[in-house]
Amino acid sequence: AAADRAGAFREADGGTLFLDEIGDMPSAMQAKILRVLQDKIVTPVGGKPAKVDVRVIAATHQDLPALVAAGKFREDLYYRLNVVPIVLPPLHERRGDIELLARHFLRLSAGTNPAKTLTAAAVERLQDHSWPGNVRELRNMIERAVILVRGNRIDAADLDVLLPSNRGSQRVAEGDLPAAVAKLEYDMIRKTLEACGGNRAEAARQLNIHRQLLYTKMQRYGLIEPEASGKPTSGVGNPDS
Repeated sequence: AAADRAGAFREADGGTLFLDEIGDMPSAMQAKILRVLQDKIVTPVGGKPAKVDVRVIAATHQDLPALVAAGKFREDLYYRLNVVPIVLPPLHERRGDIELLARHFLRLSAGTNPAKTLTAAAVERLQDHSWPGNVRELRNMIERAVILVRGNRIDAADLDVLLPSNRGSQRVAEGDLPAAVAKLEYDMIRKTLEACGGNRAEAARQLNIHRQLLYTKMQRYGLIEPEASGKPTSGVGNPDS
């Protein structure tokens, strides 16, 4: 490389660097992270070695001790990171956080517009859901509700249409037609993408729609993160292979 690139560690020098999903990190990258943590020196592409002083916070949904035992995660890196472990229970065990998070995501989704509100019944419905996808699933659902629910109030009946539950599927017929059609379209696109391993071109072919139209609908239904984050949601928005 001809240019000196700063990189994440040098940009975080003197501060904190958050490493998400550390358990999914390839072994080669694990070795590089360990070297930086031990030596406090980074060598950027096309640049010279530089000392860094960075506090690292790492997160994972994986069972790291099990990965270490299976030889899939470096034991030395595990002990380097496991200085002050914080175990965060799954969302369904933190019912008191659900309303706070939902209202926060409503404000984020509103942007410069007035945020939509949740009725008491809607909050109860959110708290009753199991949330296997934890906070990411809650945020995804709130973003879809903001897009699909007409009016400024989100009620339990709206969530029955949007939430993937048996109770919701039984009540689709009671909602308005646009919401029911949107729910069907969302489910078909999501299932097809999962069956195709996230390949949009193949999913579009199976759904018999143009690939650009599929991408537009994925954005509308929150099946892909905004471009700024670069990460797909729910594991179904991967680039075409």
